[in-house]
Amino acid sequence: MLQRCERLEKYLLFCKARLPDWLACANRHGVSYHVRMKDHHGCPVQATINLMSGKWKVQILWHLSFGPRRFAELRRKLRSVSEKVLTDQLRQLERDGVLTRTSTNTSPPQVTYSLNAEGEKLVPMMESLCNWGSAHSGIKPNLPRPAGKG
Repeated sequence: MLQRCERLEKYLLFCKARLPDWLACANRHGVSYHVRMKDHHGCPVQATINLMSGKWKVQILWHLSFGPRRFAELRRKLRSVSEKVLTDQLRQLERDGVLTRTSTNTSPPQVTYSLNAEGEKLVPMMESLCNWGSAHSGIKPNLPRPAGKG
């Protein structure tokens, strides 16, 4: 028992050192944490990369660039993502102001995600990155834009 307490204390000290990066803003039941924006060092390019960094964010944004998608549809398109991770990534993108979440008061509720005006501005940049990545690495895009889109 003593060893477990010592390990717990070390873990709490480890977490406490990182506590300034998180702000708790609700009671213990249903606590939601707001993550401070990653340090961008005064660089707008780094701030943009920080916004898009996340295992699934670029693919989420790309799929939404074709039009609004329901949660289940995004989940099917991103086969390896768990519900929890997809929900977290969508919430972060919504919080960062690049997508809109629309929910209906039906049973079961229908939730639709779409890019807002700021999110739409990211699409040409992602297309440019795709073109550069294809030319530089020889990787053929697996989610190409259809003709007339973008």
